[in-house]
Amino acid sequence: MVTLLRGWLMSVIAASLVLSLLNSLLPEGTVRTVARMTGGLILLLVLLRPLTNLDLSELNLSYGDCTQRINEQISGYQQENEVQMRTLIEEKTGAYIQDKAKQLGLACSLAVTAEEKDGIVTPVSVTLDIARNQALSDYMTSELGISSENQHWLPEG
Repeated sequence: MVTLLRGWLMSVIAASLVLSLLNSLLPEGTVRTVARMTGGLILLLVLLRPLTNLDLSELNLSYGDCTQRINEQISGYQQENEVQMRTLIEEKTGAYIQDKAKQLGLACSLAVTAEEKDGIVTPVSVTLDIARNQALSDYMTSELGISSENQHWLPEG
């Protein structure tokens, strides 16, 4: 690759030197103007010569392939975002419930489960390691939307 670049650069420099020499030797007038125009075209051909050697058969750009890759990346990002959102909502909801339990004088550990419904991640169930407390249950139902059927408490005993 370096030898190709070096050869191309040497040919551009050589063509430039020859054209400069010819330009200085030609008399003023239309001959010099025509020679400059012709020299410019020759220099342009020397500059573009490597493009004639390109093998474009190896260049395989397909719009369908690019679109497929983009869609796969978008899908991956959406799944990752959903997992992160679900985890965040489960953690924050758990923190709200524990704060309310502390206000009620209860100490508990809990696990919240969230799911996506209609494109929105919401908490759907909670499992607590204490016996049912009606005030905490009412809070979770009214404020967090977790129905009493999806609240799992330790059996009273």
